Amino acid sequence: MPILIACVRQDKNKNQLFAANLLLQLDMLEGTKGTKVFRQEAVGALIEAVVRGDDHSMQSFSSFLLSNLGGTFAWTGESYTAAWLLKKAGLTSACHRNMVRDIDWLDPCLQGSEVSASSRMASKVVIKHGRPVFCALAMGIQSQTRSVQRDCLIACAWLASEMSVRSSRLRNSACEILLDKVASFLHPGTQFDERVLACLTVYNYTSGKGKWKLLNFSEGIRESLRRLSGVTWMAEEMLNVTNYVLPTKPRVSCVHTQTLEIVNTGNGSATAIIFFKGNLYTGYSDGSIKVWNIRGQQSMLIWEVRKHKKTVTCFSLFEEGDSLLSGSIDKTVRVCDASRSIQTICKNKHVTTFTEFQRKIYAGCMDSSMQEIDMKDYKETEIRAATTSWKIQKNPINSICVFKGWIYCAGASIEASRAMDWRRHKKPQISIKMSKAKNVLAIEVTEDFLYLNTSSSPSTIQIFLREKQQSVGRLSAGSKVTSLLTANDVILCGTEAGLVKPGFDRVGCMDSRPMEPSPLYWVDGREFVRWVS
Repeated sequence: MPILIACVRQDKNKNQLFAANLLLQLDMLEGTKGTKVFRQEAVGALIEAVVRGDDHSMQSFSSFLLSNLGGTFAWTGESYTAAWLLKKAGLTSACHRNMVRDIDWLDPCLQGSEVSASSRMASKVVIKHGRPVFCALAMGIQSQTRSVQRDCLIACAWLASEMSVRSSRLRNSACEILLDKVASFLHPGTQFDERVLACLTVYNYTSGKGKWKLLNFSEGIRESLRRLSGVTWMAEEMLNVTNYVLPTKPRVSCVHTQTLEIVNTGNGSATAIIFFKGNLYTGYSDGSIKVWNIRGQQSMLIWEVRKHKKTVTCFSLFEEGDSLLSGSIDKTVRVCDASRSIQTICKNKHVTTFTEFQRKIYAGCMDSSMQEIDMKDYKETEIRAATTSWKIQKNPINSICVFKGWIYCAGASIEASRAMDWRRHKKPQISIKMSKAKNVLAIEVTEDFLYLNTSSSPSTIQIFLREKQQSVGRLSAGSKVTSLLTANDVILCGTEAGLVKPGFDRVGCMDSRPMEPSPLYWVDGREFVRWVS
């Protein structure tokens, strides 16, 4: 112990930070005595290093230690503090969780309550240091080093979650120093998990009487909260507060910007896209599946497998386990679990597309029927009857997606109902008829828009307002679109040329108005392209 104390007081290198962290960890152990007098010195050493912009190595290491002081780690040694905080923020959807990279949500460290007890003890030590802690985190968030920004955001979220039941004076102090800087992470274009962490931080710093501070938010931040309202209940509650006092009608933008290109060759059309475990999975017309690691404007192919004999037509997540489902023209649906084993679960129908919702698979078929498959016993139930008229027998269900509990299916028309109503009535609550000779080949649904790709304009994406079913714009993909996916205010499209274009970000707060097709920039039709604001 005396050696650790001496390191904290005398060393000005990483040994000092190691010693400070170890002293604080020992202080939290039950039965440990004699270290409490030194813990403020240990915290002081960590925050002093965070504000040292001249030594990026010390700044990065100290911010990492501070962000994980009250957090948790996986059995492999990886930090799961951010994942634990995301869980506290209400990130429960499998679709949303699979947009976060390198997290096993079934890991035991995320299931128990031991983390909460140690977190409370650690936060008491840090918070007692007062305003200097919040000032240091504010400087860290504005650092030019990306890892420092992220770690300081995690530390802010951790302290905010523990301060929600503490003195309002401390919350007000933290809110005054950090609120504007943390709120900047809410905007579209920011990494998905960081947007949710920022939402958790803002919610806890403005809890109670502090919610009046939400009224000072700009229209842009309120729009960001509206887009996050389908992800976490915290965003929805803050939005309700601002709308109650300052009711405003959201103004929707159709602006889209390209930012990323990734080369891929030799596999045919990119016919299916999904995020799984934070990576982008793409299926191709030759039956192969590729896995891409995308970071910012860079990408890397990390895995490739060919388990289908024919075109991969669709992907879906399976919430009950650590699984991804893939469907193919070879009339099979296969399950890929964490160990990458493959299992065939459905052969009775010519399935063209499917999605998973509440532990059931909803499959659209070539005969225009829709089947519900219970994953517990693989029992099949027809919830939309096949078309019997010979005039429209060649109109299959081409695409199915789920948004806020509604199941949308698209083909000769767009139909939607809640899952329970599909089972009960076997007919839709909403039906949008398409014009003659215009089949919907793919559909994706977001808070504001329906994104459609139709047979009459195969190389463009039509944009409709979701509530009014009114066309407001279109986007040109340069070649025939073969798949669509929306995630984190981004729409991704796969094309016949084999490229995937992730995706069109919605930006700004402008009134909706028709727009001309946006040009895309790609080389040889073999790359990913991403549009952001």
